[in-house]
Amino acid sequence: MKSLNALESVFFLASAFLILKVESSSLSSARTPCEDGWFGSKCQYQCHCAESAPCDKQDGSCSSGCQRGWFGPACQYASMAFMAYDNQGSEVTWLTDKDDATCNNGRISNLKVTLRTPTVISWVRIVVKDTAKDIRIYFNMKQKGVEGKFKCDSKDSAAMVDTRTYDIVCNSQDPVKEFSLFGTGVLSLCSLDISGGRNVALKQKTTQSSTFNSWNSSNAVDGMLDIPNNKTSQAVTCTHTKMDKYAYWKLTFSQSVDVFMFHIYNRRNPSRNDVALSIPLDFRGEPRQLTSLRKLPFHLCLSWKNKQMYDEVLSLH
Repeated sequence: MKSLNALESVFFLASAFLILKVESSSLSSARTPCEDGWFGSKCQYQCHCAESAPCDKQDGSCSSGCQRGWFGPACQYASMAFMAYDNQGSEVTWLTDKDDATCNNGRISNLKVTLRTPTVISWVRIVVKDTAKDIRIYFNMKQKGVEGKFKCDSKDSAAMVDTRTYDIVCNSQDPVKEFSLFGTGVLSLCSLDISGGRNVALKQKTTQSSTFNSWNSSNAVDGMLDIPNNKTSQAVTCTHTKMDKYAYWKLTFSQSVDVFMFHIYNRRNPSRNDVALSIPLDFRGEPRQLTSLRKLPFHLCLSWKNKQMYDEVLSLH
C-alpha cells in the first residue's frame, strides 16, 4: 500500500449541542498568552476574523466581524454555502451576500433554500430588518424523497441574540439538500446562516503508522491549509507516512463528540492525488467502511445519515 502522502488537514464537524457546552466551559480567559490566530484557556480555538484581523485572546471575539464562511459565537461555526430562490424560481441574492443591510423588500413571502453540500442541520441564524420577536419561520424539508413540514421557531428552540438576530435549533436526523422558509418573518428577512458545525479535530491527539521525515501526524489537525509565509515546505502543515504496507492515520478525541461530516484536504501538489484511500470509522468499537476512493481531490467533504457519537476515529488507511 502507498503512504498517506495526501493528507493536509482534517476537519470533523460536530453538532451544535456539544459545541454550546464546550464553549460555555472553555471559552474563558487564557491562562497563558496564545500565539496569533488562537485563543481559549488552552489556546485550542482558531480565530476566524474578517480580513485576517486578530481576535480577542480571551473570548475569540472579532471586532471586524467573521471571516466569510464562519459565523456565530467567536466565529467558530462553519456557514454552509447555499442558493436561495423565490416562488417564481428566481435567484435571491440578498440572502447570500453576507450583508445584513440588504433585505427582503416585503414582496417575497416564501423561499426555497438549496445547500451545495447536503448536511445534517442542527441550528440556523436569521437576521431581519425589524425586531426579531415577530419572526415566524418554518422549514419544509425533503428527506428520503418525502416532503415533511418541520417547525423550527418554537419558544423552546429559539434564542434572541439581539433585536434583529435569532438562533433557531433545527435538528434534522438526515442530511438535508433543500428546505423552504415561509411565514411573516420572511417578509423582513435579511440574512441566513446554516450551521455546518465546529471543527472538533483541532489540536486533538493523533498518531500514524510511521512518519516520513518531519511530516508529523499532528500537522493534519493544525488548522492550516496553506504553507505559512516564512516556510518553504509543506512538511510544516501536512502529514506523510513512510511506504508502510498497512499505513494509517488515527485521531483520538479528548471527549465524545457527535460527528456528522468531515473534510479532508489534500496537498496542493497535483502529483500527489493518486493515493488509494479508504476511510473506516470506529463507532463504539465497531469499525465500518464509509468510503474508498482513488484520485483524492484537494478538498473532499463527506457526510452520512444520522449523527454518531465517537470517542475515536480511525480515519485514514
